[in-house]
Amino acid sequence: MAYGEISTSDDHISRIKRSLRKHVKQKGIRLTPVNFIEEMFEDLLQDIYDKYGLGAVILVDEHDYTVTKYVSNSELALCNRNVLQDFYQLMKSNIKFIRFAFVTGITRFAMTSLESGPNNFTDICLMSEFAGICGFTIKEFNMIFRNRFS
Repeated sequence: MAYGEISTSDDHISRIKRSLRKHVKQKGIRLTPVNFIEEMFEDLLQDIYDKYGLGAVILVDEHDYTVTKYVSNSELALCNRNVLQDFYQLMKSNIKFIRFAFVTGITRFAMTSLESGPNNFTDICLMSEFAGICGFTIKEFNMIFRNRFS
């Protein structure tokens, strides 16, 4: 989700559409011409399932970028949060076609106010067995900040 400048929620939607089109092309899937994210995403998931007989694996890096980057522009941040909320709600409504989803960001996933969104996700950011991939270990924290606050 960390792409260039976004000055409107329409820019955000356009970037998501572009990403979906790229994945459609990479997978050799032909979609009927649609203009709405909902249709594109649902068609992509359904076609992946039909073509491979498996649910899609979804990786979303920096899910919160378009909100945190524009935190000083509360109107745009709220619009971007709403776009994300709709997108994650769409993921939830198509869960039967999703095998696995991995979502990263610098803020807790709950901060995007997805109350009715993907409430079946498991937040692993504070689980010790995932410390090597989520955030910093105590050793890394001490190494990075050792001389910063002396």
